[in-house]
Amino acid sequence: MPGVRFTFKVDPSFALERLQELFQRLENRQRFYNAVGFGLENSTKDRFETQIAPDGKPWQKLKPATIKARERNGQTPIKILSAGRKAESLRFGFFHQATEQGVTVATQGGYDYQRIHQLGGTIKVAEREGKVYRHVNPNTAISRGRFVAPAKANQITDAKIPAHTITIPARPYLGVSESDRETTITEAVEEWLTGKI
Repeated sequence: MPGVRFTFKVDPSFALERLQELFQRLENRQRFYNAVGFGLENSTKDRFETQIAPDGKPWQKLKPATIKARERNGQTPIKILSAGRKAESLRFGFFHQATEQGVTVATQGGYDYQRIHQLGGTIKVAEREGKVYRHVNPNTAISRGRFVAPAKANQITDAKIPAHTITIPARPYLGVSESDRETTITEAVEEWLTGKI
């Protein structure tokens, strides 16, 4: 008894066209790296909220004196690297540059504080002359008073501030985290290979 046979022929031109498109896309990698750069910029900005380095370790906590000073100045809630103009320019001062070979994410401006917060380090402060501003109650015999802003002082004393060092711990914000690898970069690869970017 004769068997049944089914023959199906595929025109390979469609598959070859798709392969050719894929090869052309693989040769033009800048779009892929550009998408990765945008994603890494966003995750870098997010680190200022989570206060976690790219390797997953939390940033070192602020010293109690720093926290008290910020509370006195009304800078709450207290976030690391989020107080003042320099911190704002650090947090939002990123850019990326994509080429065919890769992508670079960097800070804008090239300021020393950007580097020292990323890598940590010690600042040597030279001895200097300064002023101490106090408000002293004139009705007491004690000349001590509370420290105040210059405009509120009724006693100004010259003071010699000795040389000292300030150690700033590394609080890395630039880098590629596990989440960046698993989500940001993987999604960019999928979008690039499917022609969405």
